[in-house]
Amino acid sequence: METRVDLAIRSWAAVDADVDRAFDAFTHDISSWWPLDTHSVRAGAGHGRPDEIRIERWEGGRIYERTGDEVTPWGSVLRWDPPNCIVLEWQVNPHFPPTEVEVTFTPDGDDTRVDVNHGGWELAGGWGLAETAREERARYAGKLGWDWVLGHYAVAVGA
Repeated sequence: METRVDLAIRSWAAVDADVDRAFDAFTHDISSWWPLDTHSVRAGAGHGRPDEIRIERWEGGRIYERTGDEVTPWGSVLRWDPPNCIVLEWQVNPHFPPTEVEVTFTPDGDDTRVDVNHGGWELAGGWGLAETAREERARYAGKLGWDWVLGHYAVAVGA
């Protein structure tokens, strides 16, 4: 018998916007709310805040941060289904196997519920990175993880 453990991180926010605006704010306006001072490859390496983060708005598009002419990849768009869902291959640590971030946008009256499901942590064990995976996962699930990031998003969009 095989036993599997679900290590996915689940977080959500309710925003005072319809699904079209909520989706657009998450994908097109991400630089206006993402906490780049603390949540970027550049900042994590002690090099300060990048100029912006971008999501190319199509399947196969890139997600990356940019500083001047320097582009640092974060991953790619696996699924593009506006305004319902976006799925990202997420690899902000180049020494760590990619994970998967699914963001869904569900109407809730005049508001929108935005759910983040960040999975794939269990795959790192096959890379011999089980301890690193636990540390990375704890960071995303912790005090300054997805709940905190979505808090920035909710304030920017309207909470």
